[in-house]
Amino acid sequence: MAPDGTHPKNYFLKNNGLGRILYDLNFSVLQKYRCFANCKKCYTKDFWIPSSQVKNFISSSVASGIQRQWFEIFNYFEMVSIIDDLKFIKDEAPHLWPFYINHQDVFYLSSLNDNAIIRHLPILTKEFFPKGIHEVCLSEEFILRQGIAVIIKMLIEIHVRVPIQKIVFYRLPSEAMGVEAELSHWCADNGVSFQCNYSVEESVSQSLASRSQSLFLMYDQFYIDLKMATTASGKPFASLENFAPVSFLPIVLHARRDSLALVGKHSEHQYYSYIRQHLNIYDGYNFIPMPVLPTFTKYYRALVSKGLAVETKYGLLVVENQNLGGIKPLIDFKDKE
Repeated sequence: MAPDGTHPKNYFLKNNGLGRILYDLNFSVLQKYRCFANCKKCYTKDFWIPSSQVKNFISSSVASGIQRQWFEIFNYFEMVSIIDDLKFIKDEAPHLWPFYINHQDVFYLSSLNDNAIIRHLPILTKEFFPKGIHEVCLSEEFILRQGIAVIIKMLIEIHVRVPIQKIVFYRLPSEAMGVEAELSHWCADNGVSFQCNYSVEESVSQSLASRSQSLFLMYDQFYIDLKMATTASGKPFASLENFAPVSFLPIVLHARRDSLALVGKHSEHQYYSYIRQHLNIYDGYNFIPMPVLPTFTKYYRALVSKGLAVETKYGLLVVENQNLGGIKPLIDFKDKE
């Protein structure tokens, strides 16, 4: 059984398959992710590249050729979310900043945590206005230190220019409900989703999990999860030059299966061993079963609109490989139950 009690096949397709992976592309103009907000409750600080080495991951330019490649790839994803520390880009990589300014209406901002709200307030209210912010994470400790009125004032200033989609509140177990209630009421009044987590450990694990369901394009390299995109030793699973819409799908699935196998080494849950032992991925395929790539995904629609695949009752027939002789699915499972 899978972690939620369902069959591993169904869980994989719903939580680790292409439908989730290909929804939100996390993007950076840097070659690795690094934040300088110095939030006390940061869940990525143990992954960071040392400050002295960051300059090694700053590209010298954004050439027109790579821009064309980026925007071609963006066409396949429902949304593209910046994970960069924007103030760092503006101050320390000013030659890259104009790209974001000139194309701000293309992007979402992935998240802001505690100190990052203060750090980014001038930019997000006066200069840079992306489509929205996926998530603002606020710890009760930070709110009590700043004052709830100050925090809500900042949220109002940002939200009027860059819509906030969700606020995650990290509650201190010993505190009263006043701060949580006031923040929750503001969210309800402004159409913002509100979530309360009751421990730092829960918040950290959920944040890491949510950011392990999307791909990361760091300048010209693809990474399968946040840790790989952040640590200096993290290896990409593909490069920008590898992106061909049809062949990219098995490359992504191989990377996902490999990442689950690594998780499985530290977990006794049978789900991981099941996926490692039973999931088959075929590079030379001519058919994408509908549960593997759902019809609601932008990737599905792009394959069809660009003439790369033809819709059938059961999934997509890949045009360039349709004469392979018989149906050869992108994936199947060794057990046919």
